[in-house]
Amino acid sequence: MKTMDKIYIQNASFAINSESIGDFFKPADLRRINEISKTALYCAARVFDNANIDFKTEKDDIGLIIASPSGAVGDTCNFMDSIIDGGDILASPLAFSASVHNSIETTITTLLNLRGACLTISQPSCLTAAFLTAQSWLNANRCQKILLGFIDEANPVAIKEYGNKIKHKRAAAFFLLSSDENSALHHCGLDLQYLQNNSGDCAAKSAGGDQSSQQCGRKEFLDKFNPIESAIYLAKHYLPFLTQKESAKIINDFIKTSLASKKINIMSVFENENIEKSLNQISDADKKQICGDLQKFCFLDEGSERSVPLRHCGQDSQSHQNSGGDCATKSAMTANDNNIIEVCRQSLIKNQKIQFWTSGSTGKPKINTHSKDMIIEEVKGTTHLFDGIEKIISVVPAHHSFGFIFGLMLPKQLGVSVQYLAPLPLLKWDEILKPNSLLICFPLFLKTLMDLDFKFPPQIQILTSTAPCPDNLIDKIYQNGAFSLTEIYGSSESGAVGFRKKADSPFSLLSFWNYKNENDKDMIYRKNTSLFVEIPDIIKMDDSLSFFVIGRKDNAVQVAGINVYPQRVETILKNHPSVKDIIVRLGDERLKAFIVLKNNADIEKSKKNIYDFMNKNLTAHEIPKNITFGAQLPLTPFGKRADW
Repeated sequence: MKTMDKIYIQNASFAINSESIGDFFKPADLRRINEISKTALYCAARVFDNANIDFKTEKDDIGLIIASPSGAVGDTCNFMDSIIDGGDILASPLAFSASVHNSIETTITTLLNLRGACLTISQPSCLTAAFLTAQSWLNANRCQKILLGFIDEANPVAIKEYGNKIKHKRAAAFFLLSSDENSALHHCGLDLQYLQNNSGDCAAKSAGGDQSSQQCGRKEFLDKFNPIESAIYLAKHYLPFLTQKESAKIINDFIKTSLASKKINIMSVFENENIEKSLNQISDADKKQICGDLQKFCFLDEGSERSVPLRHCGQDSQSHQNSGGDCATKSAMTANDNNIIEVCRQSLIKNQKIQFWTSGSTGKPKINTHSKDMIIEEVKGTTHLFDGIEKIISVVPAHHSFGFIFGLMLPKQLGVSVQYLAPLPLLKWDEILKPNSLLICFPLFLKTLMDLDFKFPPQIQILTSTAPCPDNLIDKIYQNGAFSLTEIYGSSESGAVGFRKKADSPFSLLSFWNYKNENDKDMIYRKNTSLFVEIPDIIKMDDSLSFFVIGRKDNAVQVAGINVYPQRVETILKNHPSVKDIIVRLGDERLKAFIVLKNNADIEKSKKNIYDFMNKNLTAHEIPKNITFGAQLPLTPFGKRADW
């Protein structure tokens, strides 16, 4: 029988708690299950869910290996305490049963309906032993696939003794393994011989050789103090770039935002309801445009049989040909169509990159391409900003660069769950925000909360970007109880560049950037990937690693996180036959305009026509919220434009 030196990882996941286990199981299923078993079960369920494996069907071809160096040490301590406190007769049977090492294995086999071989390994150096055991099972054809899980927790004595040397107080890392190279996430196997001979080095180096894996050192990969840290590192390396659920979230948000730009239910970008009804309200031409934009977003080739319009409208090739190729005229699109979600996901995975839109100087969106390596570099380079996070709540659309990096990719690197909500200030945020939560949002949302004098619950961290966060707003947020606030400075072109935690302080350049002034231009270079860009704003360097933002170079202002150009709005509105002169500038969070009408213009009729003209020619963010009409423009004594 031919043996193999490599096994292939089909899927991976890691988690530090079971916060969102309710996504997979009912409360009745989880009765009397301890927290370490729930964390392991949740992590295992995520692997199966990502791999589209049904929980309910019995599976005798999937083996289970659990590696737990310490086991349920918390429940073991509880069991011992119950004996000490109450004597043998009052010893807790529940704590005893939960403290048994194979109790985790029992929980997973029962609730995931695994009927194949199963084993629990309890030894400090469990990483190599677990993978070699999996290899022997696959070589012997004991099973076709193996669910391999690492789970451990620290007891209070260890935490008190060693403090922050323990990176995770409780954590689980799970892998779905097979001998099928074609099913591997990276199409390269984990070299078990290398792993066995060099357990202190980076095993992931033999699994694809990308820059992130080559840089992992002996100390980072194998933390002898916490034996499963090496498994956690490996799980992070093999996390799928995008799961089907994540792809669905991105595509739904993309289409909803496109609908909002067509002025069809502008709040739909944040809502979770089915958008098919809204799609039916727009023209066939707009549907076709959305499909075309989605193709660019996902790197799908125009005219391909796997193109968005064909698959998204649910037609086969023959009906597509009979309709003249214009599926938008035959069927309403539905963002819940699993076919298009899978087509887009496969394209994003194949290309290992994604595109983000931003506003250009002409007011039309520009496309910015970010590779998977760039995204992972950015996420890993910012995780240190969020210590102690147990859950993330995001109110930012996932197709936006900020929402994608921090609302979608960051939770996977931190091993925590994420909840997506609408940025509606009147939600019960005091109940939604639990201790050790991270709220991902934008300044306009925070300003609205502060205008309502919202008081943050204890231990709430805040991450904000997309627009400058004023110093007085930062101070107010801290006054109202926020544990910490992180403001990210960046752009769709560059991603995150710097961060600050306090008002009146400079931004610190993130560790994955190098700064260089070239020909009086402020240039930044990624250290490990090929990206280099000019900083879009006027900055003042405080030192080589920090800077203050003085203002924009392109005269853009931001409305709800979107770049808007007042000069462009002025130019467009000057084309209206009734407008003689105009000033447009940023008012209170939205644009405002001062308009001088031509002498023969009827005021009431002109007002209505101008509003109709704006709705037709401007985007939702460009339309001035407040318009003042006057006989002449407001000017200073020196002839310069004045405010009003």
